Amino acid sequence: MLALGMKQLRGRPRGIVSLVPVVVAACLIAAPLSAGAGVVRISSPAPASSLTQLQSALKSALLVKDLPPSLNPSLVQLATNAPAYSGSSYEHADCNPYVFPTEAAHPVPCWYGSSSPSAPVVVIFGDSFVGNWIPALDLVAQRLKYRIADFEYDSCVTSFVNVIPVPAPLPITSACATWHAQLPSSVVPLHPKAIIAASGASDWGAANTSWLTGMKLAFSKLNPSGKAVEILLGTGPHLTVVAPACLSAYVSNMQHCTFKYTNSSNFQKALNRDTLAIKSVGVHLVKTYQWLCYSQACPLVVGNSDVFVDGDHLSVVYSKYLNVLLGEALKPLLKL
Repeated sequence: MLALGMKQLRGRPRGIVSLVPVVVAACLIAAPLSAGAGVVRISSPAPASSLTQLQSALKSALLVKDLPPSLNPSLVQLATNAPAYSGSSYEHADCNPYVFPTEAAHPVPCWYGSSSPSAPVVVIFGDSFVGNWIPALDLVAQRLKYRIADFEYDSCVTSFVNVIPVPAPLPITSACATWHAQLPSSVVPLHPKAIIAASGASDWGAANTSWLTGMKLAFSKLNPSGKAVEILLGTGPHLTVVAPACLSAYVSNMQHCTFKYTNSSNFQKALNRDTLAIKSVGVHLVKTYQWLCYSQACPLVVGNSDVFVDGDHLSVVYSKYLNVLLGEALKPLLKL
């Protein structure tokens, strides 16, 4: 069942999260959870204050074998209500074209950050990887007094190219191109001070050239005046396992689930693609992988916090844990 779950999950954003409870439940039968099973509510950890501190935490996390007894959220929580613990759960249904594909023709943002209607606007757009950063970005924007306009379309590739993750439902396949075409008419009137792209890794490898071309097209359409700062949040890991299912099966050896990559791996190709975007697309790159990985290894648990809720989406807890680092990365770009 785990293999089947990952085959369907790979390349699919949040819409496939509903499979995770089934997969984890199956693993719970074989591996009872003494660690974290009864935990209902746990305080969020203090946010990482520096890259040095975070890298030390990641290094330490790679040495821990046993699943923490107070995992946050617990595997039972993930198994029974996984979407609620994903950063993508911040997106409201009424501005989500994945829920209502007809909205692709009339993109509407979800709003976060400052509640002041006169606050400057920062737009973030893309696939469900946008949701990885919304919990952190919401806190950052409140602190910096910005409004965040979130244009997120799960399963619709961020780059303005005709590449649809597989298996994507037919309505997504047909509506994604419409969303690309109509998004500028919703973004340009907001006169954003910055435009941020967040992208999954559905275009690894051979699609790098088309991805870069499509990303350049996206920014040119969304920022025709060239006045907005253009930012790319670097791609994060795409696991080879469903995180909670693997952890439940290896409660005494969770390093079995650790994601590792090499210089020739698909993930490294995605990181190289991101770096190329600085020159070929002309964006400012925020390298997010260093907040998730240490020495080409990416733990699934840091401290007592789940990093991932499935195969590639961050937990709300971990996203918030990164909010200070994200804010420090964005401040010089926003000239604060």
